Amino acid sequence: MILFMALIDEPTDKEKFLDLYVNYKYLMIKIAMEYLHDRGKAEDAVQEAFISIAKNM
Repeated sequence: MILFMALIDEPTDKEKFLDLYVNYKYLMIKIAMEYLHDRGKAEDAVQEAFISIAKNM
């Protein structure tokens, strides 16, 4: 989580990101598991997705 927050400058964007993270992390892992069939790979894919989101906020 700290890594993600370090990529975001604006406090309001940090709040938006935190909201996205809290509400969608487990859903995203569940969907990634359906495609990847590996918990570690699914978590890595979701982490990469959140890094991309944080960089673009």
